[in-house]
Amino acid sequence: MRVLSITGAFVAFGSLMGAAACGGSSQRTGAATLQVIAPQSAMQAGASQQLSAVVKDANGSTRDVTTKAIWSSSSDAVATVSMSGLLTGAGAGSTVITATYQQAKSSTDIEVTKLFGVSSCCPNQFLLLTTSLEQFSIVHSIGNELSGFFGSATDAENHHFYVPRLDATNNIWSLLTLDTQTGDLISTQTLSIPGGFDWQWDATSKRLLAITTLSSDHTTNDLVVVDPSSLVVTPILQLGDLSVSFSNASSFDSKAGLFYCIRFSSSNEATLLGVNVSSGEIQKQFPLNSPAPFVMQWDSSNNLLYGLEGNDFVSIDPVTGGVQVKETVGDASTAFDAFLSAIDSVRRRFYVVKVITTPGSANTEQILGIDLDSGSVAETLKLNNPIILLGAEQGAP
Repeated sequence: MRVLSITGAFVAFGSLMGAAACGGSSQRTGAATLQVIAPQSAMQAGASQQLSAVVKDANGSTRDVTTKAIWSSSSDAVATVSMSGLLTGAGAGSTVITATYQQAKSSTDIEVTKLFGVSSCCPNQFLLLTTSLEQFSIVHSIGNELSGFFGSATDAENHHFYVPRLDATNNIWSLLTLDTQTGDLISTQTLSIPGGFDWQWDATSKRLLAITTLSSDHTTNDLVVVDPSSLVVTPILQLGDLSVSFSNASSFDSKAGLFYCIRFSSSNEATLLGVNVSSGEIQKQFPLNSPAPFVMQWDSSNNLLYGLEGNDFVSIDPVTGGVQVKETVGDASTAFDAFLSAIDSVRRRFYVVKVITTPGSANTEQILGIDLDSGSVAETLKLNNPIILLGAEQGAP
């Protein structure tokens, strides 16, 4: 619960029983404080919460003035607040919510995050998701049964969601740019390289990173930079040839400029690599002390990697390469999609798509919101339509 207060001057009028009997009244002037109370300091776009405005007098008594206060948001694009103090998340970012009552004001900072995805065909649709309300809304169609999607990356500052798409009719790769505020398709550009699987956004240099192949016979694994405007591809480092392979798990530490990925040797031994994207050098290299995660995300708030190994939610220390199992979040009937995860460091959630298999029945899909600190499942969203991409936006870094 978040409470911020600013002291203002209030004039309190009260009638004493004795004075009233004599036909008179007594007036006192004292200092009082106005407090804005927000149950949550961080919320999702599409979710709502009721704020309160409370006056606390000098003698410690309180009274609710929520419906009498004047409410405002410093950014309606992030969150709007009604005359009754109902706050609704609109888009990723930060805003200041202020209540004004008489001569006093009180404010609280609110951060809004956004979760979105792309549904399976047909057609493929961009979805805005709200796990706190257990619902999602279809925004825009971006493909059909002949489309293949194998990765994505989010530019939170410009509200762009980059999606590589393979058109099976002509075997041509394209890069789609979606507006995460409206869901509109901004552009479709032809890629000169295969789309690969491991796409990340470098917020510092404003560019895309991907593992793909630059050889005509597809015999190399290359880490490359892709300019999102011109789609010019610049090699960073050849990560390996046909004797090695890579998992679909990658993540990027934008502050340190390190691209993390997992490489498998010909004997299937897993190694965590940290590639400096500026120098093109492998800066970190650790053999993993347990099976490698198949999805992985970087948490900028505590400089740890998080992921899933089988049914276990794990954290990985990029300094030592040590893997810690935090919680088991699945069982024998559970499978997790190897391409679908996203992280919300603000709300401390790791989102992943869980597939529940039941003999004799159709599979069902859920999005789990796993608490980063405890490893327990904090949110569950049942999906009516399966999804194939998942992304989160937390405002500009």
